[in-house]
Amino acid sequence: FAIDPEAIERVEIIRGPSAALYGGNAMFAVVNVVTREAPMALGAELRAEAGSFGRWRGQGTFGHLFEDGTELFVSGSTLMSDGHALLFYRPYASPKTGNGFARDVDGETAYNVFVSLRHGGFFFQGAANRRTKDVPTGSFGAGFGNPDNRSLDSRRFAELSYTGTPRPDLEWTGRLYYDSYYYDQTYGYDTAGLLTKNRDVVDSHWLGGELRGRFTLTPTNSITGGAEFTYHPNAVQRNFDLGGSTYLDDRRRFDTWAAYLQDEWQLASNLHLSVGVRFDRVYDRLSEVSPRLGLVWQPFRTTSLKFLVGRAFRAPSLADQYYAVQGSSLTNPRLRAEHMLSYELVWEQQLARFLSGAASLYRYEVDGVTASVTAARTADGSPIVQTRNVRSLEGLGAELEMRWALPHDAELRTSYALQRVDDGGRKLSNSPQHLGSLQLFVPLPHGATAGGEFLLVGPRRTDGGRALESVRLLNLTLRSPVFMGARVSASGYNLRDQEHPDPVGSGFRQDRIQQDGRSWRLQVEYTF
Repeated sequence: FAIDPEAIERVEIIRGPSAALYGGNAMFAVVNVVTREAPMALGAELRAEAGSFGRWRGQGTFGHLFEDGTELFVSGSTLMSDGHALLFYRPYASPKTGNGFARDVDGETAYNVFVSLRHGGFFFQGAANRRTKDVPTGSFGAGFGNPDNRSLDSRRFAELSYTGTPRPDLEWTGRLYYDSYYYDQTYGYDTAGLLTKNRDVVDSHWLGGELRGRFTLTPTNSITGGAEFTYHPNAVQRNFDLGGSTYLDDRRRFDTWAAYLQDEWQLASNLHLSVGVRFDRVYDRLSEVSPRLGLVWQPFRTTSLKFLVGRAFRAPSLADQYYAVQGSSLTNPRLRAEHMLSYELVWEQQLARFLSGAASLYRYEVDGVTASVTAARTADGSPIVQTRNVRSLEGLGAELEMRWALPHDAELRTSYALQRVDDGGRKLSNSPQHLGSLQLFVPLPHGATAGGEFLLVGPRRTDGGRALESVRLLNLTLRSPVFMGARVSASGYNLRDQEHPDPVGSGFRQDRIQQDGRSWRLQVEYTF
């Protein structure tokens, strides 16, 4: 993620399909990350961390409010980690592959930079990050334990926006932005004693703009409308051997544009209706219409009922359509978008002054789900795969959340989700039926704090059909009082040291990868 957690003020989640406002990929929910700004973080903060697996991290923030009202906020970090010194993968338990042990090939380095600047109605924000990670798993047939197996990914963006209110009933926002993504995966292969380095590269830059306005027609009716455009001058996918053959060199130029409209009505003092629709044009061949309806009824001061229904889509990526290597995969330029139709009913209740809760029921259908299928075979019988729209999913679920405000500013939160996703008559892989969490925050004397959480992930199934046991994780964080501007915090993760693998995709010989056992982190923070 391109922004440090320390630079985040809060995270907002907009439930349900939101393509009517935000376009493609806004299917199950939209996550809005609200960053800190100078008035919230005046001065400087420095942090140093040490942790398990040779992990070291430094992080800092700076906020300043100038005399003319200009606000500046800067955040940056650097990370180095040795990773696990020794990892074991049973599918490689052969003398030819080190008896399944990968040694010293799990390291990681990263940096993040974020800056924001606000002056009047103008707001600028930009970020850059870069992460390099060793890959110990032997994915995609690479040499197991080969130190050349390494991935690099980088993200950079910059955005300038202006918000104005030319009259009391009209607010408008315009923004221009630049975004980019770079991915470079190196694989080391040993074929009959011949060592080869293969690189898989994705490089894309794009420019965009959006104009949005909100017009208050009457005290009970307002309309939000806008248009958005992006231009991708050169999206590149390459695969080649260093000093050898090139297997893929695909370069695309395309644009997307969209227009949207949302009408909000206060039908009564306790009844609110929102209706929206958006039209998207993608790749100059896909046209998508995304409607959404939301109805909120508050029959009592402490009770709120919401009904949400919407349609959303996910356009196929360039990799889905055009990543093809002769003899192993085919392009599919006619690939369609995936579509989702969702219904959700939410009940929010203030049960007492110190107790609130929410419950929801939902159902969704996803059509045209993409998957890699065998489209042909080579002369020796090896499969040639192609991405196609081949599946439909149906999901049904319920969620319950509770929040208790305890004495002395302590707080307890709990949530539980029950869901079932049907994948053509069978359970969807890596889709747990049960999810749960329990979080407790307790202030301690002299300004110290303690926080703990218990996380539950129910049984899951791998792509190969193997059943994985439930995961039960216990995490704890303690923070000391502030002394001369400094504070120390210590965290322990997976304190029960539970073994818990996660399912992985078809690019691995394994069908599951073991996750970290018990680990720790120590942080020193200084504010001045």
